[in-house]
Amino acid sequence: FRNLVQQKLPASSRVFGDMASDPANGPSQHSTLLQSTSGSNKLHLVRLMVDSLESMGYGNVAALLRQESQLPPDPPHLREFRTHLYSHDWNCVVDSVHKMAIPDDSVRRIEIIARKQQYMELIAKKETSKALATLRLLGQLLEDRKGLHQLSILLLCVNPSDIGEMVVRCGLPQSPTEAIALVQDIIPTSMMLPFNSLEKIVQTSPGASKAAPVSAHVRLWEPVSTQLHSSPVLCIKFSPDGQLCAAGEQDGTLFLYEHGEMWRQKTSLKFHFPVSKLSWKLNSETLLVCAGSSVFGVQASSCQLIFEISHSDFITDVSASRNFFVTSSIDGTACGWDWQGKRIATFRLGICNALSVHGDVAAVGCQGKQIFMIDVPASRILSCTKVDADPVSMTFSRSGDAVLCFFAAETLPKLDFAPATELIVFTYQDGVIQRHNAVSGPKQSRFVSHPCWAVEDTTIVSGSEDSSIFCWTKLGVFIQKLTLHSGPINQVDSTDQGILVSASDDRTVRFWRYGSSECE
Repeated sequence: FRNLVQQKLPASSRVFGDMASDPANGPSQHSTLLQSTSGSNKLHLVRLMVDSLESMGYGNVAALLRQESQLPPDPPHLREFRTHLYSHDWNCVVDSVHKMAIPDDSVRRIEIIARKQQYMELIAKKETSKALATLRLLGQLLEDRKGLHQLSILLLCVNPSDIGEMVVRCGLPQSPTEAIALVQDIIPTSMMLPFNSLEKIVQTSPGASKAAPVSAHVRLWEPVSTQLHSSPVLCIKFSPDGQLCAAGEQDGTLFLYEHGEMWRQKTSLKFHFPVSKLSWKLNSETLLVCAGSSVFGVQASSCQLIFEISHSDFITDVSASRNFFVTSSIDGTACGWDWQGKRIATFRLGICNALSVHGDVAAVGCQGKQIFMIDVPASRILSCTKVDADPVSMTFSRSGDAVLCFFAAETLPKLDFAPATELIVFTYQDGVIQRHNAVSGPKQSRFVSHPCWAVEDTTIVSGSEDSSIFCWTKLGVFIQKLTLHSGPINQVDSTDQGILVSASDDRTVRFWRYGSSECE
């Protein structure tokens, strides 16, 4: 289905076909799974397609498909419920199902399944106190005292085989996937929950044996090459044209790589302080290098210094636009500069942690849990938005309609399953940002590193202190985990040509290509 979408064929002719025989030419050649599927199963599959299109960024095609299929809109709270269900956030599943217009008996059955699965996951993670608290909640829901007693025995099991035997005896879900399927089977068919029994629909449809696995057409990241460094690599940045890549080391060395059959080192330059941030002019001719309290302009072709600008204290970030660039510092200012190194604007916003520029507008994250949107040429603050934590990283999408924010994890409440709620997508319009959605997924670490947009702003990629790289859709659905690094990931970046690069404390820079492979 993804291949069909990427060929940009009309949704109606390719997905639905003619739905009937052509009197002149006989049966339509666009024979699809939908033609042999009817009733609620067809609507389930159509909604799956619509959701998949939206998650891949094909909003217009999704809208066309929704319109032509006369698909009813999602009921209130359904999308929230679905998100929590597939991220295995069982507490939120229970909270959101109470908001849905379904019978009380169905709510109770769903809550029992969710609590049982949560109980099993806590036992598997040996979090006994939390498992016991969940068991108490189950005690309020279950009328069968014998069943509750069998559940409590699981707390005493040590051997995994004993746990497996008790799972079967207690009628517990034997996997998160089974728990999800059980929950969805309770949702009324009229609500048309997507992903409901998808495998069953495919397997029972004519021609299913010829169908390729769903994962066979999923494009994922695969490794291309690795570059070794002499010290931890703190930052990494592609040039806008994708032909050069700059890497900054902790020992103050700047490396430039150029694109070829394999990425290879072009030249290097030494600074007196660690190279902490990098940014490129849009024409790819000038590189901005942040080291200590200074930013240096470097000519990419010759690797020669052009200018130097300074703050009175450590510079936290730098971001470039076509006609100017902006720096932020812990001295409490964010400053705009022209490409000759002359200051054109100064904003006193408090201690500035991070910023990102698109066009004439800069998004600046400051301590005190604030995000400022500023018009740099006009020296004007457009808006100030209060958030729940201090922003650490700000990244405009290439289209400029969204800002990806990474927040300081230590200021966020501790979560049972530690989803990546530090990553939040904001929409931007007319000088104001609004929270759109949080990114969640199977993270094991509490901290993530500076993220980036990828694949034409449809994908979010972030590193983590546990040496892993995580990939999500723009809507926050987890896609893939990359695990070749052996140290914390400090930064990732991507090109429009489908190349990803990651910088790590393990003293390596790794390049990845967006291609067809299997998710781990």
